[in-house]
Amino acid sequence: MQYEINWSEIGPEDLPGDLGEIAQDCDMDFVRYLVEMWGGAMIYIPTLSKLKKERRDHLIVQDYDGSNVGKLASRYGVSRRYVSRVIRDRLEGSNDQTAKEE
Repeated sequence: MQYEINWSEIGPEDLPGDLGEIAQDCDMDFVRYLVEMWGGAMIYIPTLSKLKKERRDHLIVQDYDGSNVGKLASRYGVSRRYVSRVIRDRLEGSNDQTAKEE
């Protein structure tokens, strides 16, 4: 016979470490989801600034038309050099991925 957890009897104080803190900040339904779907996995949760940077860089590449580096730099509040580097790095990454698939 397998033991089943009665989630209605568990509170944040019953959970180990970070999971208890997450339960205090969120709710037990979310914690249950995490445990059932991701239990045992080591996951990385990026910072908000990292997410913003990744999104900005994605938009830079998406909006690049081959001649608008200056406009993109102004739009996203970065230097022309940064825009050029993002485009180069992302395009090289795409070429590397294509080569691996071939």
